[in-house]
Parts: sequence; structure tokens; C-alpha cells
Amino acid sequence: MTPDELVFARAFVARVQWTFTTALAPHSYLVRSQVPVELQGDFDRFTRLIEQHGTPGRFQGVTYTYLEVGEHRYWSSRTLFHETGWNLNRARLDQIQPDPQLELDLGAAS
Repeated sequence: MTPDELVFARAFVARVQWTFTTALAPHSYLVRSQVPVELQGDFDRFTRLIEQHGTPGRFQGVTYTYLEVGEHRYWSSRTLFHETGWNLNRARLDQIQPDPQLELDLGAAS
């Protein structure tokens, strides 16, 4: 990620209001359709940064692309409980737990 992209990413994640949940695992989320219209382009740009510069990882048997910025890991996903669309998720790096499904997947591969 370029220095300008990192400056943008840090500014964007600090500017929006995240909703905390403990569903599945402690993390926060941001629903695109609930972001102010003037920030939806930035939402899309940050999502592209995740796709372009992130690394694949698994959670509960599903592969996501993760990007670490500051003290958080970010990923995008389809919304589950709101209207159709996308959301961004983040979890504090010091609160991320190993995925037990990954251990099952690795065990099956042996």
C-alpha cells in the first residue's frame, strides 16, 4: 500500500462510526447503506484497498481478504441482517482468536 493510501485508510476508519457486536466473534462493522452518502465513495475505495493489498485468511471455513491498518484487521462481506449490500468489518489485532475451523481443515488435509 502506498503512503497516500495508508493516510487515506487511517483517515477513513477514524471518520466513520463503527457498531460493535459479539456475534460470531467480537468485532465492529459498518453497513454501506447506513454510511452517509458523502462517505460511500470512500467506503468503496477502502473496500478496494482491502481487495488489492490484503491477504487471504479463513474464518469459520470461509476465506476472506484481510488488511491490517493500525491496531485492527479489516475485511468486507455481504450483509446478513440488513438490506442487501456490503459491510466492512474490523477486529482488534489483540482480540483475534484462532479459527477452530482452520484446525479442522488442516486436519482433513493430512
